[in-house]
Amino acid sequence: MSLERFDGRLAPSSFDPKSTTYKVQIIMTLNLQKVRLQATYNRNKFFKQHLSADDTQIVVEACPICGGKITPVTTIENGKGEEILIRSACYECAFVTFSRMPNGETVESFYKTDWDSNRGDESIQQKIEAPYEPLFSKLLPELDNKEMRILEIGSGYGGALSQLRNLGFKNLRGIEASEKRQQVCSDQLGLNVSLTTSEKMESVPEIATGAPYDAIFSWHVIEHVFDLEETFSAISRLLRPGGVLVVGVPNFEHEHLVYLAHFLPHIHCFTEKSFVTLLMKFGFAPTYIDGQIRSVSRRTDDLVDVPNSLSREKFANILNAKIVRDLDLSNLDSAQPFYLDYGVKMFCESSGSAQSVMSMGAIDKASLFLKRMSLGSGHNLKPILHPRLRVGHACDPKNIAHWLAMRLLAFKDMEFAGIAEEIVETDDETFPPLLQITYRGDHGYGWLK
Repeated sequence: MSLERFDGRLAPSSFDPKSTTYKVQIIMTLNLQKVRLQATYNRNKFFKQHLSADDTQIVVEACPICGGKITPVTTIENGKGEEILIRSACYECAFVTFSRMPNGETVESFYKTDWDSNRGDESIQQKIEAPYEPLFSKLLPELDNKEMRILEIGSGYGGALSQLRNLGFKNLRGIEASEKRQQVCSDQLGLNVSLTTSEKMESVPEIATGAPYDAIFSWHVIEHVFDLEETFSAISRLLRPGGVLVVGVPNFEHEHLVYLAHFLPHIHCFTEKSFVTLLMKFGFAPTYIDGQIRSVSRRTDDLVDVPNSLSREKFANILNAKIVRDLDLSNLDSAQPFYLDYGVKMFCESSGSAQSVMSMGAIDKASLFLKRMSLGSGHNLKPILHPRLRVGHACDPKNIAHWLAMRLLAFKDMEFAGIAEEIVETDDETFPPLLQITYRGDHGYGWLK
């Protein structure tokens, strides 16, 4: 593999005074160590205030599942060049998590007051009436007695518990970290749902008096909890021996790397391997798990053997493959600096392109320019039609430009555009890849909502 040039600057070995063209050969293999990007990025609902190095901290220094060494996979620097977010991987159990981010108190406060705060009544009703599949396809076969004591971790707007009540189950409890969601559960649906986090749920009298539970379930919530150790220790104590635990979480391989680098609510990213390791660590014997990490396990007092570790080389290969796929880098062969421009959806549905500056048409160039100028790099501008917006805010020229850009430039769930600044290779075939995203200008990456 050879890398002759990056970011429009010539490496000494590639200079040829007789030629005006230079070839960049970028072959993504296990040797890839670092991709560094100058980024323009938009996901409006994520931004509230700009993050500085003082707003974040190292929250874990070792893998919370197996205690192994963790190595950075994605990092984000704000406009001041401060490293503010780091997502790291454990090569022993194939687990990925934020190792630098805001602290637990900040995260708890966010979920309590800001998370989902702008959702309307119609959308809430749709959540309540959702079919909750495939959750019920895994949970209901394990519930053979209408008197079973059942606890849900992360009840949302109460749809699952409400439907279980309609099926005749009587002893239902839940926890929810969002005030708005918990109020819908309690006041609108009359469910026994407590406002608390999974780490603190044992201290809530309504939850403690219901223990030991026969079944505990949680669907796409565990990836949001701040402390896995405290959460699963509490689950283990609340669930009776032989009781069933049904949990679903996203599969790391199905989530977009750029999305994961920014999306603070998904603190943890699981592979099938790492999630099984987590279950076994806390005394749960899996009876079912699939590639989408939908799991069923039983609480046991017997020693559960933790599976052998995934090889460092194999997991590095998985991470390299994600960088190539998620950033659409596989077909680049131009001598010019290349730009990335794509919309990102959460689960394997991203659409995008990577192309050189010279290959971009006039419309593409204009679109990229407008995105970078109008949207900024990690802005905190609200759309003009935001429900809590003030008149003066709507008249702000920056907000008008932002609103127009959002609608004229065909944004999808997330949009990202940037210039590849640097790609560095290493001779160590087991060295992990690293995606670094750097924000330009005065804005810098911002905190959620």
